[in-house]
Amino acid sequence: MPGLLASPHGHQPAPSRYYDVVQHGTSNIALIDLRNSDGDVSRRPQRTRRVVDEDGNVDYLEEAGKEVEKHWRKVIGGFLAKTVLADQGWNLKHDNCLLKQLPEGYELYIHRKGDKDVPRTDVYLYGGRHVFRSPDEFCLHARWLALGSPTKRFTNKPDCPCKYCHGQLSQTELNKMWEIAPPPKCRGPRKKPDSKPKTDWANVVARAKDYTKLNISTQTPSVSSPTAVSPTSPSQIVPSPSSPSTSSRYPSITFP
Repeated sequence: MPGLLASPHGHQPAPSRYYDVVQHGTSNIALIDLRNSDGDVSRRPQRTRRVVDEDGNVDYLEEAGKEVEKHWRKVIGGFLAKTVLADQGWNLKHDNCLLKQLPEGYELYIHRKGDKDVPRTDVYLYGGRHVFRSPDEFCLHARWLALGSPTKRFTNKPDCPCKYCHGQLSQTELNKMWEIAPPPKCRGPRKKPDSKPKTDWANVVARAKDYTKLNISTQTPSVSSPTAVSPTSPSQIVPSPSSPSTSSRYPSITFP
């Protein structure tokens, strides 16, 4: 059965009217039961019916699933362990702390808007005077509830430092001031740029290859040389008209 957790010093921290800390079975998970709440079920959204308009769009809210709620409870529980329980003598690992349940009157909804097949989805926490859009936004408000919902001295307004009650700082500034969001991972040193100039591939013009000469033989065609004529061959010598050897070929002429 769930039971109260003891502090490492062997004594129980003073009980609180606004929250309780229990251990779930034999695990190391500590559940923070936030008893105080300013939630009201009448502030929950009314547009919870899925209707597709003539353009194929939707715009409605539906209750969030258990995984979404668990993520919110883990972020909020870890923050309460760090900023509230630690001051009261509890020594708990922040990563092992979860909010047991959302404060009474609060409920998480998923807003689906846009194309009916792929609508945009956003998670909202309804029930308070303000609608919270992330667990980071609700962390400081949950702390205010765990401390008994104190009010300002003269105005009687909530003395809550959250984004909506305080209204002076952005969530980015509050995250940094209260260390709500985990710090970004440190990156290693930047690698020094290479001393060699980089090739500007955008301006490199590729030379076109000339494929027109691929089918032309590079060898010099062979030319048969004329048959050599022997100067002593009588069959190859053409006698001139004045040659004595030609008299047999012409009729003799008689002069008066």
